[in-house]
Order: sequence, then C-alpha cells, then structure tokens
Amino acid sequence: MELVQPLSNRLEEQLLSYPYLHMVENLLQALNELGKSATPKSYMWFRSDSQPGNTAGNRIVPFNLDASRSGAVLKTLLASYQGSIMVVGYEAYEQAC
Repeated sequence: MELVQPLSNRLEEQLLSYPYLHMVENLLQALNELGKSATPKSYMWFRSDSQPGNTAGNRIVPFNLDASRSGAVLKTLLASYQGSIMVVGYEAYEQAC
C-alpha cells in the first residue's frame, strides 16, 4: 500500500477538483474484512467523476469500505470538496452536505 499511496492521493486530489461528482453506497458482506467475521454488514462507498469527455477508461472511481452508512462517513469522504454531488434520496447526504 505504501508504494501506491502517492498515486491514490493524486487521484483523490484530482477527483475533488471536479465541479460535480456522483456518489452512492451499497450494502455488502465483506468475507475477509480484517478483524471481522463474515457476518457483519459493511458499506462500499463509490464516488465518481463524470466530466464531459471522460470515458470509462479514464474515469476516477474510488471505493471506500466502511462499517457505517452514517453522515460521518460522507463528511470524511467529502471533507475538502466544494462542488456539487448527484446522489440517491438517502437523507444522510443532505445532512452531510
């Protein structure tokens, strides 16, 4: 992970520079999640740029795994974001943004 961290940081920086993002979370069961049994629920959070001209081949789509679906996760993922997000009707988005 240490070797790819600079790339991850740069992609995050680039993603958060866009004027709008798509964001959604999905419930999943992570079978080999460190320190947990295979039964707890987790949420995979997806953020995606959808800038004009971007094709699927160069789109930035980070995945973040978290045990929570709370607005606190959103606040962390979008802490320095100044643009708009397109989301589903889940109320935590409204509370966090």
